[in-house]
Amino acid sequence: MFQRTLGKAALFACSTVLSASCTYGQEVNLVALKNTISPSSRVQPKHVFDSESIASDSQNGTLLLCGGGLIPKTVRDRFYKAGKQQKGSLVVIPTASESSDRGEFARFIDYWAEYPWANVSILHVENRQVAIQDKQPLQLLENATAVWIAGGDQSRLSDRYAGTPVEMGLKSLIQRGGIVGGTSAGAAIASSTMISGGYVEPKLGHGFSMLTNAIVDQHFSQKGRSTRLRSAIGANPSRTGIGIDESTGLFISPKKSFVVGEGTVFVYKANCTPFDSGTEVSRPSTDAESTMDTQQLQNGDEIETLDLDVFAK
Repeated sequence: MFQRTLGKAALFACSTVLSASCTYGQEVNLVALKNTISPSSRVQPKHVFDSESIASDSQNGTLLLCGGGLIPKTVRDRFYKAGKQQKGSLVVIPTASESSDRGEFARFIDYWAEYPWANVSILHVENRQVAIQDKQPLQLLENATAVWIAGGDQSRLSDRYAGTPVEMGLKSLIQRGGIVGGTSAGAAIASSTMISGGYVEPKLGHGFSMLTNAIVDQHFSQKGRSTRLRSAIGANPSRTGIGIDESTGLFISPKKSFVVGEGTVFVYKANCTPFDSGTEVSRPSTDAESTMDTQQLQNGDEIETLDLDVFAK
């Protein structure tokens, strides 16, 4: 049980039983529940979805994309407010970090220790089979008002959760008016076409379908990723490129989207089609760089979400 600010907290992890006690300014007890995927805990077949079947763009809530680094308190304050504050239930997904497989969850919870959520839970599974077959992760998301996806390697998130009921639960949370936020890998995973790696030439894969007409990149100015994102948009010219600096958050709400933080959000849009790739996830190209429209948004800047053009029409 969390004491002082956090009240009761739950930890869901499909693994062996684990107990730990860590102190970061308050007493924290972590208990991971053993899950053997018994027949009674299996998700019914109708709950096993592919990316296309959960790609609806109806949105009543908010998506927060952070570029990594130190996230300013002003960004976290807004996330907390959108997540229903003291009445809210926060679910943290630490799976992008390798440390999550070792049961090291305390730092992910401590990140939100100053905010008095009604409940804080960890959602982490060890493999894709559990994410598909077990109903408990989806039930956890159904009771959430906010989800925070921590940083690390976005391919770990894709491999375990893309196209599973976990992805469906995230989409459902936004549709019913909640907020899903993520930083670094947690931001990159938001777009259905995802940059999974690469330096100048991006590696493209499949992320979540929360943004169906965008490709997101993070640590943008700090790691010089302009060419990488432009190349990804060159390969998928119908999509909008969103590059987010560290210590910066882009809030995407139903009508307005706005920037909070210390850096810049770069928006790229191809104004011609350099080639017909025949598929959305295809080989990258820099051919369209000279024909890109670019917009820069900084702290306090707003844009109509329709003009941001991150949802498929």
